[in-house]
Amino acid sequence: MDHVDGNWRNNHIENLRLLCPNCHSTTDTYRGRGKRRRTATTSSQTGDSR
Repeated sequence: MDHVDGNWRNNHIENLRLLCPNCHSTTDTYRGRGKRRRTATTSSQTGDSR
């Protein structure tokens, strides 16, 4: 079972599709591949001049 948006908690029928294991492993969201990693916010990103 593939979660189209990559969110394994989103079990809405529109977000699910049945794929064979080989096809599933080639998707962008397989095993969290498509998720952005959180990074520490730096002062240059926030505009804070402290």
